[in-house]
Amino acid sequence: MEAFDIPALHALCIELSIPGPAAEACLAQAASAQAAPLLRHIPALLDASRAEAAMRELQAKCAPLCPNGLLELAVLLSAALETRKHYAARGVPDDVYLATMGCFSRFLNETHRWTGRWQFDRGFWVWRQLCGRLLRLGTLEFEALPLPAELAGPLGAAAGAPALSVHIPGDAMCMPEALHASYARRADFFARDGALPLTYCRTWLLSPRVKELLPPGSGIRNFMEDYTLADWDPDDNSGRLWLFGAPGIPDAALPERTSLQRGAKELLLQGKPLGSGLGLLKL
Repeated sequence: MEAFDIPALHALCIELSIPGPAAEACLAQAASAQAAPLLRHIPALLDASRAEAAMRELQAKCAPLCPNGLLELAVLLSAALETRKHYAARGVPDDVYLATMGCFSRFLNETHRWTGRWQFDRGFWVWRQLCGRLLRLGTLEFEALPLPAELAGPLGAAAGAPALSVHIPGDAMCMPEALHASYARRADFFARDGALPLTYCRTWLLSPRVKELLPPGSGIRNFMEDYTLADWDPDDNSGRLWLFGAPGIPDAALPERTSLQRGAKELLLQGKPLGSGLGLLKL
């Protein structure tokens, strides 16, 4: 591939609801860039065994040319055009492809909400979607991977065993019906010889500290109920960004729009991180 396919990229931006200002800037970068050295990374981005390294190489090339990540985005969307063909060959329906690639617009909107700027900063993550290692099935995402060694003991399984890591998108609906519908779809894409891999989740949403702040029947409580807590990290504070969307703002100035934010802010002001939990899916 020697040049960006601008009409195809434009059509995909519309299909994925890429925000207008970001799409325009991305397409402008594609139209003016020396494309061939960038686009030659696409075959590796589609190969699960090479995608992560290819992503790092692509970022190293794009960052000096376009620090806001929108040239990188043009390459990744070009890869997504090819991913669609690979998904179809695997029998992955187009609605799953579109839901999975919806990460691009979601990430752009999240970063704009946090910073006020249109920029793409999630290349470190989206190689998973592009190579087919991660699929969005309804409200949740599932990533197929060998079980990491550091999780094997707490989860009672062998390191390297086939596993599914559950991820909760920022727009996930945590009603029981939606959650269970997502879990039920795993078998269509990840079952081996009729058996599902071990399914786990490591997230701030499973933190015992967070659980204490939630009323019965809340969405996050609904999510927690489907997991057996295997371990937790009381020092992990990664959930702060996802709960407040306020990087760089002092704890004392964090918003208090919900009861969870109010309770979490009180914890943070006491010097207690939100923590995170490692859970084994019961279903």
